[in-house]
Amino acid sequence: MKLLKGSFMLLISLIAIISLNLQTVSAESVAWYDGLPAKAGQWTPVDSDHIYSEPFNVTGVSSVTVKGYQYFPADSTVNVKYQIVLRNAIWDEVLAETTVTGAYPKEGTWFSRVLTLNKPIIGSVSLKIINLNPINGVKVAGNVYK
Repeated sequence: MKLLKGSFMLLISLIAIISLNLQTVSAESVAWYDGLPAKAGQWTPVDSDHIYSEPFNVTGVSSVTVKGYQYFPADSTVNVKYQIVLRNAIWDEVLAETTVTGAYPKEGTWFSRVLTLNKPIIGSVSLKIINLNPINGVKVAGNVYK
């Protein structure tokens, strides 16, 4: 009886591990971003305090996950806002946002944030990355998953 109970517990543990791994694998990368937003408030045709990912489809999902790295070349406070936006000709409609503070180097542990959309969307949106530091530019790169 003890052997049967032990085998049953082992089987339950294996099912839980496999289930967790399947959930991790099922995340689909839908967009990537890579850029150098300039210091906050710098608005020129070449340098801007924000960049965008390519558009990606969010039909049928209520949230996305952003994973990436961010760092400044010089020692400074790293403060970057990530927004899911509907891009319009005049302004961007913000559907979700988070601010990530701190350096997350490319060779280290990347940050991961879940952004929940404030309303259902049929179609495409973009990730907008905004450098909030008024002194230095920032290097950012990563992926968006749904």
